[in-house]
Amino acid sequence: MWKKPAILLAILVVPLLFAWQYLKQAPSVKVSLVQPVVQSLSTKLDLNAVVINGQIVTITALVDGEIGQINAREGISVKNAQALAVLDDKKAQSLLDKARAELVYSEQKLKSTARNYARLSDLSQAGNASKQSVDDSYDAFRNAEAELAVAKADVSLAELQFENSTVSAPFDGVVTKQFAETGQWVEAGTPLFQLAASDGYLIEAQVDASDWALVSIDQSVTLTTESAPGKTWESAVSWIAPTIAINDRDAKAVAIRFAFGDDAPPLLLGQEINAELVLNKVDNVATLPLSAMVETEPNQYAVFLAHQNKAKLTPVKVGLLNEMHAQITDGLTADDAVLVSQQIRLQDNMPVEIQ
Repeated sequence: MWKKPAILLAILVVPLLFAWQYLKQAPSVKVSLVQPVVQSLSTKLDLNAVVINGQIVTITALVDGEIGQINAREGISVKNAQALAVLDDKKAQSLLDKARAELVYSEQKLKSTARNYARLSDLSQAGNASKQSVDDSYDAFRNAEAELAVAKADVSLAELQFENSTVSAPFDGVVTKQFAETGQWVEAGTPLFQLAASDGYLIEAQVDASDWALVSIDQSVTLTTESAPGKTWESAVSWIAPTIAINDRDAKAVAIRFAFGDDAPPLLLGQEINAELVLNKVDNVATLPLSAMVETEPNQYAVFLAHQNKAKLTPVKVGLLNEMHAQITDGLTADDAVLVSQQIRLQDNMPVEIQ
């Protein structure tokens, strides 16, 4: 007899339970507020760079000979024209002395033939010398002139040979390698030293071939290195390679270079540098963290604003974006605060409780 009332009660209660479940308000989600911040915003390209020297030369022996003296060692700083090594110059000195003596003899011979030619010319005009003797004296005079020119050239060559016995630095720099030692016999062209110019130090980075068009001369670069913890300094792009090359990772890349910068710490050849290349920058703009935004469509963004204790999805327009922040160009006022939840992903019209 109780079955029919029980069934009727169930028929009435179950729909009411479903209706209550449907109509009851969902629990509020605790949220925090993030306000737009006015600041500078930039996009950067992170690069691994290295200290190089764009002016490194190998200094060779210019003449054959035995090295008599080494005046510079690896790691030593030298000045322009400073003697790095001296080859045995005894032979060169002897040849120079001989050439100078022959020059003196040629000068005396020229004077003698000139006097003889002048004397015979005077006698010929008086009828006391034959034309043949005058011609012979003139030929002797011209030969003496030619011999003097040869003697002068021999002296210049001997002086050059003597000077080349001393190997000198072509510019201020640091000896990075030493290939020879005292007592060693070398031939002309034998490498003796490698010299890096003092003003030739640069920082070089490799940019992927797909990114090189983003780089331009005078573009700002922020630099750091492990040898100077906490130190950050600035430089600018001064050179872009005219060709694409294969880097040490077998990838196509374009080399770029920049100076050390005025505030650079001490750096060594081959030292690794971390470089941040500034691609784009805007100043004094309203920004939001990307974590406070929702990408509704590709390159389309929105934020959640509070409206009657609910999260209201509001479209915004963005300008420059980097990996952390976005420039807000439209859709927010200076007084707006964006809702952010650390618990769940917010939905449009979701009840919220601001902490």
